[in-house]
Amino acid sequence: MSALKTVMTVQALVLLVYGLPLLLVPKWWTAITQQEPLPENYILRAVGIPFIMLAWLEFKIIGNLERYRDLSLVYGLLSALFFVTIVGQALWRGFNGAQWYWWGNGVISGGLAIAVLSARWWEPSPGK
Repeated sequence: MSALKTVMTVQALVLLVYGLPLLLVPKWWTAITQQEPLPENYILRAVGIPFIMLAWLEFKIIGNLERYRDLSLVYGLLSALFFVTIVGQALWRGFNGAQWYWWGNGVISGGLAIAVLSARWWEPSPGK
């Protein structure tokens, strides 16, 4: 399970890196991404909380991956959903703000989806 554990650890760290700026410094996040500032920063903070919780849960799953291996599928599909959402937004509406940020997120999300799902597929389940 070393490849799956490694990929899921990277994904948990990426979720944490996405969530912390949203939660702690939303004005900095809007400046870096060149997004229009929101009237209230609590909206961005509210978006950061689930990212941090998802990272924390993923770290818990990694701690006992043999038992919770089935949940790795959910995290692979989560990255795939992020990828589809980002690319769909780019193709149909475009982005307000930093193109590099959103395309970078799309590449990272797509890469993580492929990595998690392929590591899960190629590594046998324990006891099989």
